[in-house]
Amino acid sequence: MQKTLSVNLVPTPSTIVQATHMVLQHTDQASLSLSEVMGYSSHAFRINVRPKSIEADSPYTIHGGEALRRGFQLLGFDTQILCPPVKSITPNMLTDIVDAIRQSLDRGIPVAGWNLFAMEFGIIYGYDDSRGVLLARDNSFDGPIPYDQLPNRRILCLCVLGQPIEIERKDRLKKAVAAILDHAYSRDGLAWDQVQDGLRSYDAWIDAFNGDKISNKGNALNLHLISDARRHAAAFLEIVSKQWEDGTAYGTNVSRLAEQAAAHYADAAACLGELAMMYPYPLRKKGANPRQKENVPRSIELLSRTKEAEERGIAVLNELYAIG
Repeated sequence: MQKTLSVNLVPTPSTIVQATHMVLQHTDQASLSLSEVMGYSSHAFRINVRPKSIEADSPYTIHGGEALRRGFQLLGFDTQILCPPVKSITPNMLTDIVDAIRQSLDRGIPVAGWNLFAMEFGIIYGYDDSRGVLLARDNSFDGPIPYDQLPNRRILCLCVLGQPIEIERKDRLKKAVAAILDHAYSRDGLAWDQVQDGLRSYDAWIDAFNGDKISNKGNALNLHLISDARRHAAAFLEIVSKQWEDGTAYGTNVSRLAEQAAAHYADAAACLGELAMMYPYPLRKKGANPRQKENVPRSIELLSRTKEAEERGIAVLNELYAIG
C-alpha cells in the first residue's frame, strides 16, 4: 500500500510552527493563517537563549514533544506523542511506530516530527510499503526515510494528531493568552534548565554582548527567528482585534486591548528587525560581528527597547486575560 498527501510549506524559520501549519492544512482548521497558528500556539511570543553565548541551538532547547502537544492542544486537537529513546527501539516498537504513522496518513493527516532530516521540525506526509519508506519534508530536504532508518536519528520525536477538542473561540483565545503569559514569566516548563526563557532572555542576551563568548552564528540565527516570530505576533494580534469587533462589550474590550498589544509587538519586531539587518542570517561578510566592541552599544540599546516593548505588550495581555 501507499499514501501521499499534498502539503504546502509556507516559509518561516520557526519550523515547529511550519510543521504544525502543514498538518493543520488537512484538518477543519486549514483556513488558519501562519500568523494565527503562530499566535494561538503561543510560538510567536516565545524566546529562549543559552546564557553567555546565545548558541545556534537556542531555539530548540525545549522539550519538543511537549511543545508540539501543547501547541496542537491550544489549536484544538488531542495528540499522541511518540518520543522513545532511539537506542531502546526494538523491532516490535518500530513496527508500532510505523503503523501509527501509516494509520494517521490513511486518515488524511500528516505527522509532525523532530530531526527527520535536519535538527529541526518537519512532517511525514506519505508512505510506500513496496519500497519500505516514509516520505518526509522539512526546510532542508524532501524525500524518503526507510522504515528501518527511523531509529538512526539522534532523537526521534513524532506527534500524531488525535481527535478535535471542542473549544469556544473565547476559550481558545484565553488559553492562548495564558500560554503567552506563562512563557513570558518563565513558568511553563518547556525550556531546558540551562537556558533562559521569556522576558529574562533579553537580560541574558545583553549580558552576552557584554562578554566575550557570544556566538556570531547563534546571535544571527536567533535574531532571524525571533524577529520573524514577533512580526507574526503583531499580525496575530491585529487579526484578533478585527475578529472581535462584534459589537459586544467583551468583544470591544478584546479588540481594543489586542490592538494596543499589537502596537507594542510591532515596536519589538522593528527593533529586532534592525538587529537582524545588522547581524544577517545566513552569515555574510558585510554583517556585523557581535564581539566587536563598536557594535555593542547599539545592540544593547535595541535589545533593551525590545524588552521594554514586550513588557508593555505583556502588561496589556494581562489586562486582556483578566476581562473574562
